[in-house]
Amino acid sequence: MTFSNPGLKFSAEPAEQVNDPSGSDFCSYRIEVRDAGRLTRTFTGKVTKTQATRPQVEREIERWCELYPYKLPRDGGGTVEIDLSSIAIA
Repeated sequence: MTFSNPGLKFSAEPAEQVNDPSGSDFCSYRIEVRDAGRLTRTFTGKVTKTQATRPQVEREIERWCELYPYKLPRDGGGTVEIDLSSIAIA
């Protein structure tokens, strides 16, 4: 598997939901992107409430970001809808 930048590390944590325009069917996660330990950007990822109940949802979001870097917002502060249906963590 080849990544555009294998040095990137992603971390996800639940974000506060303030006036969420996408409705109540989604849960927001703050995602940080680090390159060699240095914070390079942050953005918001949204997953459905059903997927948000998974025990390892944060790790699955991080893995999704590793697999689909072309779907991430180009500039910091953007929002992306994340579908975890293709992600399985052993």
